[in-house]
Amino acid sequence: MSESSQNVKACPWIARDSGPGALRVLRWTSRVASVVSLILLSLFLFGGEESTPTGREWLMLALFPGAVSLGMLLAWRHEIVGGAIATAAIAGTYAMFWFRRDGVFPGYWFLVFASPGMLLLIVGVLARRHAR
Repeated sequence: MSESSQNVKACPWIARDSGPGALRVLRWTSRVASVVSLILLSLFLFGGEESTPTGREWLMLALFPGAVSLGMLLAWRHEIVGGAIATAAIAGTYAMFWFRRDGVFPGYWFLVFASPGMLLLIVGVLARRHAR
């Protein structure tokens, strides 16, 4: 039984850890960064005592941190799908800010928090390319 199939049997919710050493390092760096990001994003969801969000704010919360977090969690098992969800969610978040037309750029912090999901997407694509 190979080492990668033992990994899948030990933790079936984690994607197989195969590929060259650099890919493994990038995969685990992305995973650790996603855990840190998820912890900080949970503070956005459950911390603070702001007023009840409006309809547009609920949609933005569904995208960020909601869908970004979902994508990063899913990327632990399905890197491409989860990474694509996180990337699409952050793109949707910036699109919502763009169309609000109030001229306020939200900054790059949203990208910083979503970057582990984008990295996991890259890892998934590289792993698929390596497997061919």
